[in-house]
Amino acid sequence: MHTISTGRVEIDQVVSLHYALYTDFDGSASKDHDAVAFPKLLFLNGSMSDTRRKCGVQEYFAKAGFQVLTYDYRGMGQSTMDTNEEHYTMKQYASDAISVLKHLGWNNQEFFLFGASFGGMVLQELLINYQDSLPMVNKAVFACSPGKLPEISRQIGDTAASLSTSSFLSQWLQKIDIRYSKFPGKLLPILVGFIGSLIPQVKHIDSAVRSVYWNKCRIFQLKARGSHNTLDRIAGVKLESIVAGGSRDLTCPPHKIKELVDLLPNADMKIFEGSHMFYMSKEALACFKDFFFK
Repeated sequence: MHTISTGRVEIDQVVSLHYALYTDFDGSASKDHDAVAFPKLLFLNGSMSDTRRKCGVQEYFAKAGFQVLTYDYRGMGQSTMDTNEEHYTMKQYASDAISVLKHLGWNNQEFFLFGASFGGMVLQELLINYQDSLPMVNKAVFACSPGKLPEISRQIGDTAASLSTSSFLSQWLQKIDIRYSKFPGKLLPILVGFIGSLIPQVKHIDSAVRSVYWNKCRIFQLKARGSHNTLDRIAGVKLESIVAGGSRDLTCPPHKIKELVDLLPNADMKIFEGSHMFYMSKEALACFKDFFFK
């Protein structure tokens, strides 16, 4: 996989969002990312994601012939922080997505949408509020993304401010797969250490400062996520879609997937063997690719 280009999008002179474009094209024929006729895919990743930390989705679709666009949410990764907590809302996250799309001219081009976890919630808000601004958008995948956040997930977000990163990750990991409750004292410490090690430190910023900076934005994002509810607005989204979930996911169980599917007029439900991260599996990714190409 090759990075065609990276860049920044300025939002109201307050936030600078970092984005990255990927493809399997090696760039030898052209450096202009618009000159190559790859099908386009906007991938909206989950909470606390970072474009420097790959989850397999970008690589899979780049190798399948897509041009994949992803970016860091405000306050995450290489995007800058907005110090005003009131600007961390689900609608603002959707507005940020539109700004990135317009910056690259994708809003007037044909492309596909893929939102995972928190990214699927942002995707719902994007289509509810800005569907008319995306006349050529073509098909969407919502992965492990409920129309209304389950109480079990909301509770984690509500207590995030009082938890250390390790404690927060421990609570979160216990909710993403029902199997974790069967391995007390064994599996969780390993997973907490592994996930915690993936939280990157931005170059040229002291690690202590980065820790405070990241933790504050994490809490802002979790609070915004806690208010997520599109059940009374989502029916207006007519786009052909897949709503997918993992069979062992507690944070977005299959009945929550069905709740959203029942409201979307052109959606199919897919449940895969797995936990909250099922969408990284080869089976799920192959299903989504076939859906886009169908």
